[in-house]
Amino acid sequence: MSMQDVILCIQTDRTQYLPGDNVAITVTAKKGEKALAQEKLKLSIFTPDGKKIFAASLQTDDNGKAIALYHLRNKDESGSYYIEVQNQDHYLALSSFIVLNE
Repeated sequence: MSMQDVILCIQTDRTQYLPGDNVAITVTAKKGEKALAQEKLKLSIFTPDGKKIFAASLQTDDNGKAIALYHLRNKDESGSYYIEVQNQDHYLALSSFIVLNE
């Protein structure tokens, strides 16, 4: 990896949630060691069976960070949900979180 490659990182406020919880998602974008300000991103969340349930367009702030909030519905199924973030140059980051039964 060269020092000029874009690095996208996804972090959630927790790893496990219950139906009805809010999932706070922070995305960080860097190019080498420098924060990527005003980077346009697309964020998607997928259910355990692969169905896209949420999509958002984000833009990083001056510190290279963007924040999204997803509210889990009471009827959302338990299992591992996947988060995908992509920038305009098709750099990709993946993460996940778990929804438990109540």
